[in-house]
Amino acid sequence: MKTVFVLGAGFSKEAGAPMQAEIMGEIFKIHQEDSNYFNGSDFQLFENLLTEQLYYKREQFKDVQIEDMFTPLDRCLADNIQFRGLSIEQMTKTRDAVFNIIGLAIRRILERKGNSKEYIDHFAEYLVRTCSERLGGNYRQHDPVSVISTNWDILLDNSLYDYIQRNYHGRAVVDYCCYISSLEERDETVKPGLEMLGAGGFNVKLLKIHGSLNWLQCSRCMRLYVGFNKKIGVARGATCRHCD
Repeated sequence: MKTVFVLGAGFSKEAGAPMQAEIMGEIFKIHQEDSNYFNGSDFQLFENLLTEQLYYKREQFKDVQIEDMFTPLDRCLADNIQFRGLSIEQMTKTRDAVFNIIGLAIRRILERKGNSKEYIDHFAEYLVRTCSERLGGNYRQHDPVSVISTNWDILLDNSLYDYIQRNYHGRAVVDYCCYISSLEERDETVKPGLEMLGAGGFNVKLLKIHGSLNWLQCSRCMRLYVGFNKKIGVARGATCRHCD
């Protein structure tokens, strides 16, 4: 029998990460404390979306649900149609701006609280040790556990990666279940899960359905690049080594 863990914001709460309902209020609190913390053009796009496309009043900002911003943008982008006066290009820039601001806000909150994440480290150890049954080509017979996460933070990602590097270096990877490349060209610790399985190692499946702060997508070829212990999802307009 396979076990699938589904993680929401409550999983990271004890380690200092905010609940989704708290993020909007924290964004405007951070902006009030330091108006230069967020990129100015990003924040303008963010506010314009709230007021001009979604018709919220400023006193309502802290109560806005994050999915209420992403859902119409994602739907219109998927259908290749405008959204209340925003062109496809403007929607893409606005969506990126919203993602960047949320990512930076989560980073500031985690840095400010500095809570222990020992329980996440223990969970990561359990996941890796359980998945290690797949070593040596046994992945066809054993697929014991995987994780689905709605969180952007990389607390679990880093704990998994660090435990693998200490105990199974070169024999395991964190597998986001999509095709990825390493951010650093010669980093052999980041590779697709299927590649590691083919080499006799094993993968630890972590599906992040809303994206992740350690993902960077090339703005030209759309390749997805990953690095661990790095919050790189806030890079703007970057192109990759294959396009430069």
